[in-house]
Amino acid sequence: MCDLIEFFPLLGDREALVLGQGASMPMRVRFDDIGKRVVPRGGHRSFSKSWKGPNMDREGLDTIVSRLRNAGRDRS
Repeated sequence: MCDLIEFFPLLGDREALVLGQGASMPMRVRFDDIGKRVVPRGGHRSFSKSWKGPNMDREGLDTIVSRLRNAGRDRS
């Protein structure tokens, strides 16, 4: 797996690595350029502005981290 991580900087635009249960072996794929006319226009300004500023206090962050750490654990 470490060898694959070292390969990431070599990936070009629209390239990805496919691996996992559905792939018999890791492979490099390249996506076609679909052009500007079919790309979704999701440049919603209020969305991008909301990512620039802090939006969570320490308590909210601690709650999320706790949920992630306990995810999938047996709750008996």
